[in-house]
Amino acid sequence: TYYLCKHYREKYGVFVSTAILYNHDSVRRQGDYLLHKICKAAVRISHGDQEKLSLTKVQTKVDIGCAKEYMYGVYKLMQLDSPVDLVIGTSFGGNIYSFAQAAFAHQGVDWIDHLETTEGKDSCELIADMDKAKGLLSWCPQRSVYEIINELCDHYSDTLYGGK
Repeated sequence: TYYLCKHYREKYGVFVSTAILYNHDSVRRQGDYLLHKICKAAVRISHGDQEKLSLTKVQTKVDIGCAKEYMYGVYKLMQLDSPVDLVIGTSFGGNIYSFAQAAFAHQGVDWIDHLETTEGKDSCELIADMDKAKGLLSWCPQRSVYEIINELCDHYSDTLYGGK
């Protein structure tokens, strides 16, 4: 997509920008993506409906932000006078282990008794470089991944157990 957009921009003068959006999440997202898997399990474990949460590569650092904030970043991108290609993320990388600890703590559960972890071969860092976006957009995301984790835990407590 990047090269196609660049080609049309250079050859035909089309106003088109591209952005790589790092991981982003919200309560509107469905499925078993990482934060949802962790938060659902923490809520179920706190209610006695699940025993363990299994995770691999827990030392991997991941940049996860708020989907709503990222969409505002895309909006700001489209308001620029000239097209540009950039990265949108938080520039913060928490490890998967810390995400699980935060979810369990939010639910008041001792994670040590319920978390099974294995290390994969290739732990890495997946963290955005927001320097260009910060400069051009005069903007950066404000919410931390830990705020999103609390919101997801509350969401699953509400949807699965009526807020109990």
